[in-house]
Amino acid sequence: NDPDGGTTYDADAGTIAFDLDAGELVDCTVNNRAQGRILLEKETDPLSEDGTFTYTQGGGITDFDDDSTWGSGTSGELSTTNGKDGWLSGYVTAGTYTISEDTLPAEWNLADITCQETNVLTGGAGDGGSSGSIATDAKSGTATYDVDPGETVLCTFTNTKLGMITVTKETLPADSSETFDFTDVGIDWVSDPINLGNGDSASSVPLPAGDYSITEIGVGGWDLTGLTC
Repeated sequence: NDPDGGTTYDADAGTIAFDLDAGELVDCTVNNRAQGRILLEKETDPLSEDGTFTYTQGGGITDFDDDSTWGSGTSGELSTTNGKDGWLSGYVTAGTYTISEDTLPAEWNLADITCQETNVLTGGAGDGGSSGSIATDAKSGTATYDVDPGETVLCTFTNTKLGMITVTKETLPADSSETFDFTDVGIDWVSDPINLGNGDSASSVPLPAGDYSITEIGVGGWDLTGLTC
């Protein structure tokens, strides 16, 4: 506070130009707001399966620390080792940011996104609770969150490796020309419908983990003598 208004300041430059008159008291208050950080972690299910995944950041995140003990990666890509990898951002101004997982590689789906505030990287400045605003949408692959002053927001993207089902037909005698039809529940096949003779196989497209079933339609003159998986 300058009684005659002669003191000026530039908040962007952090500079105060004092105009101190005789006998005058100029009182200035300098306010600082802590920055935050963003930690992106990647996990695969199962951890024994590794993959490479790409991301798009929104809100001005451009500085990711590849030397972080949380993992290594380049801006836009994470490659897991033993099912894990991660990015640690540089310090960012408090505000709203997004991270989106881009088109998934074949045989993977995005199972879950979780985000939470943690104070492990900011010297206890965060309160360890929920961030001011967090919205995650695994369907769109996007996490939107607020970074509050002095906090680190941890977002974990979990990807599940898809599986496949293959059915092979064997007949006795092996030289039979008979073919057999099948019905299924919840399975998409590379080639549908399934009609198999001796030595033929049918494979599904990549499928998420879950319960599926297939049933052979009986053919007159034949017995079903075995099923092995």
